Amino acid sequence: MSRTGTHELLKHFQDGAKHFQHGVENDDIRNIDKHKNIQDLHSAVRENRRIAICELSEECSITFSSIQPILTEGLGIRRVSDICVLKLFTVDQKENHLSVVRSVSLKLLKMRKTETYPNIG
Repeated sequence: MSRTGTHELLKHFQDGAKHFQHGVENDDIRNIDKHKNIQDLHSAVRENRRIAICELSEECSITFSSIQPILTEGLGIRRVSDICVLKLFTVDQKENHLSVVRSVSLKLLKMRKTETYPNIG
């Protein structure tokens, strides 16, 4: 076995594996792990469709950067819920978001009462 193969085998057991089948390539092990990650993400998303990516990362023990391609390529999920975006905002950003929404809502209500439609901006 080469030095790289030995290192990969050691890494496999350090990651928590208990058994190793002779003849199974490292790529096969990675594919099994990837398939398990996809299944975990899919079940978590089915349970809560509005879950944020950072919450998925914590729940499934997968890095944030790995979750995005799994969601888009593996599961075909491309839509971002506004609830998920709001969860990622800081307190100041949430307050700013609410003030903008309130001001636009008030302008729309005033326009509706007067039946005129000037620029909102």
